[in-house]
Amino acid sequence: MSNEKLRKSIKDLRAEIDRIDARNAATKDKMEQLLGELEDHLDHPTDSENFRKLIDKVESLIAEYEVKHPRISAALEEILVTLSTMGI
Repeated sequence: MSNEKLRKSIKDLRAEIDRIDARNAATKDKMEQLLGELEDHLDHPTDSENFRKLIDKVESLIAEYEVKHPRISAALEEILVTLSTMGI
């Protein structure tokens, strides 16, 4: 169930990334990199070292984008909740 929820959250984040203005390439690049890491986690769910780093990265990005890109931040929060439940 959590993998399915994470896949949906990744899809939602991708949709928000597609809405970002093309002039904001740095944000798009960061989000695309994160998407790759999230998809890699789905392929290798037992890598606990990278799992913790991934959670830390998502938390950091939420703080970075919560004011400027609240929709991205909301999608990231959903991903964080899903990842947190997967780590229990």
